[in-house]
Amino acid sequence: MLIPMSVPVSIPVLSLEDRQQAFMTILPLLETKARFAFRDLESRHDRDDAVAEVVALAWEHFRHSRSLPASLFIKQIPLFIATVRQQLSVRPV
Repeated sequence: MLIPMSVPVSIPVLSLEDRQQAFMTILPLLETKARFAFRDLESRHDRDDAVAEVVALAWEHFRHSRSLPASLFIKQIPLFIATVRQQLSVRPV
C-alpha cells in the first residue's frame, strides 16, 4: 500500500512531564557510561563535573527531540561523551 506524500504523519508530542519521566528511565545507564568513560580523570571533582556535563547535554537533546525512542537515544550517548571530552581537552588548565 502506498501512502500519498500529502497525507500528514502525526508524531505524538510528549508533555514535559512525560519527557522527564522517559529521561529518568535512561539516566542510570547514561551516568554509568559517562562515569566509565571519564574514569581516567584524576580528580573526583573533574569526573563528577564531566558526568554532569554529559547528563546536561543529553537532557538538552532529549528535551528538544521529536519523540525519539529511548532505544535510539541511548545510541547517542557516545556522542555526548565525546563532545564533553573534546571540551575538556580544549579547556585551559
